[in-house]
Amino acid sequence: GTTSVVVHSIPSTPAASNGGPYCPGATILLSTPPVSGAAYAWTGPNGFTASLQNPTRVNATAANAGTYSVTVTVNGCTSPAGTTNVAINAPATPTISANGPTTFCAGGSVTLTSSSATGNQWRLNGSAIIGATNTTYNATASGSYTVVVITNGCASAASTATNVTVNPKPNATINAATSISAGGSNFAFVGDAGAGATYAWTITNGTITSGTGTRSLGYTAGSSGATLLNITVVASTGCSDTKSASIVIFPGITSLTPSIGRAAGGTNVTIAGSGFQSGVSVTFGGIAATNVVRVNASTITATTPAHAAGPATVTVTNPDNITLSGSLFTYVAQQFDANGDGVITSSDIFYLVNYLFLGGPAPRGSAGMMSGDANGDGKINSSDIFYTVNYLFLHGPRPASVPAPVSAQSAGGPISGSVTLGKPIRKGHHYTIPVIVAASPGSAAPQSLSLRVTFSGDPVSNAVIHHADGIQTRFELSPPAANTLSYLVTFAGLTQGIVAEIELDTSSGANVSVDVDPALTLLSNRAGTRSATLEAGTLQVSGTKIEAAEPRAPRKVNN
Repeated sequence: GTTSVVVHSIPSTPAASNGGPYCPGATILLSTPPVSGAAYAWTGPNGFTASLQNPTRVNATAANAGTYSVTVTVNGCTSPAGTTNVAINAPATPTISANGPTTFCAGGSVTLTSSSATGNQWRLNGSAIIGATNTTYNATASGSYTVVVITNGCASAASTATNVTVNPKPNATINAATSISAGGSNFAFVGDAGAGATYAWTITNGTITSGTGTRSLGYTAGSSGATLLNITVVASTGCSDTKSASIVIFPGITSLTPSIGRAAGGTNVTIAGSGFQSGVSVTFGGIAATNVVRVNASTITATTPAHAAGPATVTVTNPDNITLSGSLFTYVAQQFDANGDGVITSSDIFYLVNYLFLGGPAPRGSAGMMSGDANGDGKINSSDIFYTVNYLFLHGPRPASVPAPVSAQSAGGPISGSVTLGKPIRKGHHYTIPVIVAASPGSAAPQSLSLRVTFSGDPVSNAVIHHADGIQTRFELSPPAANTLSYLVTFAGLTQGIVAEIELDTSSGANVSVDVDPALTLLSNRAGTRSATLEAGTLQVSGTKIEAAEPRAPRKVNN
């Protein structure tokens, strides 16, 4: 008998390959060429087996790396094993170190350092931080920080997390007014920084009045410039914040002296108020004043500019551009009007004489007290009487509180001389005391004179002053008053020598002292320097005998 024996050939060794190298977590792709009718058998590291021609292995780890083998079986015959080496690129897991505390206040930071010199990618709360690929990272925000290392395109496992805590700072922003009056009081406050917080206030150019150590502060401002508030708030976490607030002190006007002046300007005004800074400027009705002087934080002097008649707002502007428009200054076309009747007549002369020499009421025109200032020197005195006499009787400049230009023709040169009480002359029960005027060498003789003669001792009756014989006058006034004589005269020309006589009635046997008030003695020739020297002493009048006492030292009187 016969039998047929078939001997199959052994398949060739299959070629094995993979798509590596791979990163951890990738899918390993194994492959071998197809063989007709073949069965495939794969083996590999970590217990891997597969019967597919091209098997896969998911979630690759370092343990999956190594040699993979494959055989094919055809007709029961198995080929030798073909192999392929699978590489898994797995960078070492990095660690993180910090250069300081990981808990700090807002605005602070901590530097984190990776154990890997290259390939770092920092993450916050699991998300990659864009651009954070250096070995170190400066952490300024709260959260969980990790780092992975990427080598040949493969990322390591994430490092152990480092937690950073950033505590917020308290808000020390000061809530306060932006401006305040000089010496004014107000409050400032900050937000609540929570339990255990502390509040430390300081002030510059002002005074703390309440609230030290609390959220709310009471204070008073300084005199000018700005009041500066400072506070440091420390929360219970130790975090702090410091802020400042500058509160501008605005100027204030309380009064103007005087508050009325000529429309032509030139009135010297004292502005009282507060908060005036160095370099302050002043306007009247929008027109800049001249000669502005800051005396102190509460006083300014200035000269008014020309302005139309009527009220003008006074504005004070500090160099910090804080402006206050305050009191009204009234411009008048004619300031001088002593008796307030609206016209300049001899009545104004008598009114000033009554005020200056007899204790009468003060000038009462629209400019108030300054209504009596005829010559514009800022004073009310006998010079204003002569200025008005000069205007009414000698064609001089109009009284308007502005000094008129003095020409060589009208001035007649400066006046300097003496007023002397001469030797008394007896006529029965009457005595006549000469008033002698002498011009100093090189000085013009006077054209006008005022005297105030006083009597002390027993009461005096029937005392009068007359101009001397041969003296021609344009104006003469000698109002009567008890124990006082006031004498005002303008001569027809320049005059000296015996110009007047004081007449006393001593029939009652009075004991009387006669004196001349040096403060109200005036020599004048319309303009120029005016001065007089009293050379005679007090005269003693006793019954029917009158003698001159010892002379006083000469006293010079400037008017």
